[in-house]
Amino acid sequence: MAFRWQILLSVKPHDISFARSVKLMWIGDFYSQVIPGTISGDFVKAYLAAKNSNDRARVALSVLVDRIAGLVGLLTLAFVTVCYLYYSAEHRDELFHMLVILLGCMVAFILGSLVYFSSKARRILRIDKIIAKLPFSSFLKSVDAAILIYKDHKARIFVSVGLSILIQLFGLGAFYFAAADIEVNGVTFAEQISLYEFLAVLIVMIIVSVGIPVPGGWGAGDALFAGVALSLFNVEAWISTPASLFIRAIILSTALFGAILYLFEKDKVKI
Repeated sequence: MAFRWQILLSVKPHDISFARSVKLMWIGDFYSQVIPGTISGDFVKAYLAAKNSNDRARVALSVLVDRIAGLVGLLTLAFVTVCYLYYSAEHRDELFHMLVILLGCMVAFILGSLVYFSSKARRILRIDKIIAKLPFSSFLKSVDAAILIYKDHKARIFVSVGLSILIQLFGLGAFYFAAADIEVNGVTFAEQISLYEFLAVLIVMIIVSVGIPVPGGWGAGDALFAGVALSLFNVEAWISTPASLFIRAIILSTALFGAILYLFEKDKVKI
């Protein structure tokens, strides 16, 4: 993920080394687990990255673009997975609704991006004039300019999304195999849900958890995981919940390394 962020940062010269980006990524992951909101760590990451930068707006916005690339990668992976399940599973009615929602999100994002980055569309919609009339217009203009830089670097965006898909596929697959042997009442987790079904459920949980104001999505995300697994694939909560909590524990244990790194961080976040 640090490499993906470096790709997005390198659209212009910057002063954040790869080692620094790895450190900030880990610190951000830690904060995402201990303060409300799974993207809260991005704000910490953006603050620390931009604090001593000569191009604060662009560096901070690169964190947002990196997050968006990750979410688009997740949506794409979810869409492909659900398509596969739809044409090979028995639960077609439930999967059809999910397929429509995922497709709608992807189409909305693509159309929104085309409009935002189109000079003609911006002129017709008078986006620049609207921004100029809004409160904090000077700040919004700098944010807008920082995002528009990526208009001429589409290849980097596609590479970042492609990396996101590979990273998520590897990471989520590892979670499945780590939780596969969890056994309750003589039944293992892997016997109740396949890898592809697990991917579909977990990706939905991750995407929805972005808007849940709970540290790391603990509790609420696990309830969502159990609910989706039950409604789509008839996987009971007595086996899905232990697996979900086990995966949460893995994420938290790895994120704790970010706390150690933060202890040696010179530029602490001031609250």
